[in-house]
Amino acid sequence: MKLALRQTTHIVPDGSRLVLYDDDRARFPSVRFIDSTSGSILCLIHKDGSLQGAAQTLTELVRRPIDHSNRLVDLVFNRFAAHFEEVSNSANSDRHTMISSVLGHRHKITGELNTDPRLEHPVQIAWIPTWNCRSECVYCSVGASRGRRKDPKPHVSLDHMLDVFAEAQEIGVTSILVHGGEPLLYPSLLRAIQGLKERGFHVLVSTRERVNAEDAKALHDAGLNQIQVSIDTFDQHTTELLHGHRSTVDDLKTTILSFQNADVRVLCNTLLTALNIRTVPSLLRELCALGVGRSVLSWYQRSPLAMREDLLACEDDKSWLHEEIMSCKPEILPSMELCYQPWSSAHARSVCSGGREALVILPDGQVSICDRLAHDSRFRIGDVTTQSLLSIWNSQSLQNLLYPGREPFAGEQCHDCADFEMCQRLGFCYVRSLVANGRPFASDYNCQRVGQPPSRLD
Repeated sequence: MKLALRQTTHIVPDGSRLVLYDDDRARFPSVRFIDSTSGSILCLIHKDGSLQGAAQTLTELVRRPIDHSNRLVDLVFNRFAAHFEEVSNSANSDRHTMISSVLGHRHKITGELNTDPRLEHPVQIAWIPTWNCRSECVYCSVGASRGRRKDPKPHVSLDHMLDVFAEAQEIGVTSILVHGGEPLLYPSLLRAIQGLKERGFHVLVSTRERVNAEDAKALHDAGLNQIQVSIDTFDQHTTELLHGHRSTVDDLKTTILSFQNADVRVLCNTLLTALNIRTVPSLLRELCALGVGRSVLSWYQRSPLAMREDLLACEDDKSWLHEEIMSCKPEILPSMELCYQPWSSAHARSVCSGGREALVILPDGQVSICDRLAHDSRFRIGDVTTQSLLSIWNSQSLQNLLYPGREPFAGEQCHDCADFEMCQRLGFCYVRSLVANGRPFASDYNCQRVGQPPSRLD
């Protein structure tokens, strides 16, 4: 066996720095900026297949004692061990292009470190091919539930979208998230998946539809190797409260089993609300018993199209869930990966990926910085039917949202705050501002310097 970087892990030059990110955003949600030495060592470990081999190569490159190289390799590996996996010695783990660019880049680091987390190009695209949806999710943040949102006319053609994705591949996008609406209601989904996989993208489709064995096999044959099933509970009464009377637990179990039988890895996403939080531990145990590969737990947050405060979990329920998950982890972790953060950790300030790492393409070809703001024209920054992705990425419309400056915040605490530039680099959460204040350029109640919001946000 040898060590190899995960196939979904990437290390790429970005101007004067190196960027490490993973297409598996549920497990590795953040883009990380790393120094050239660390990037080079990670690539040497992958190239040589072992820590010892990497240390020996490093010694030859930098002409330092082997003990020094061993310590350095161990230090870097321990920081980034989660991005490695063991593979057989015969496995094809060639990443020649990436390794060459990183090892060549180590001589080009000059000047001051660029602390802006925005990349020179997007690495991920969330594609919404259709707004059509048959579910009635009470927490839908894009307004697609209950058929409230119809597809535009004209609808951007798949042929044009495949041209867009060809450009995306050229500029460095590696991951395409397909959601909606309900992606499985998109008539050309099979051809879309085939085209995306042929271009080498990491593709993740999200669904709540009932899928039979025949349809699951067709998706597998098109190239789909994993699917995310949105499932919040296996309690039928709670399912109906969250998703309407049309939705049944048996439908979701059928979907899971159909994809597993078609050799498509099943991942599950659960939104934590006041209605289902007490059913989550039993859900995790059942998903584990069904052979689900990974379960992601996410906290419900209010958004402009999902304002219900009664769906927010209370403090007692949050504490109870954390204790329950800690107790059941030893039972489920050997066979199912669990992605969960306690509420307090999940809501710590982090970099907003919208316009910094990712873009959202809508059914009519318009581009937004966030799927939860897709309904609002103020946050649409371009149109792939008339513009290239890179021109949208570098457009003034996007720059105005990412770096608005202090003036739009006149009258807010942010306007005169000493940390304004830091917050601007991380990104303002326009969703939270709209929910709390009804306007985008307002103080974020997630900041410890701002008082309590007029109503609960999350």
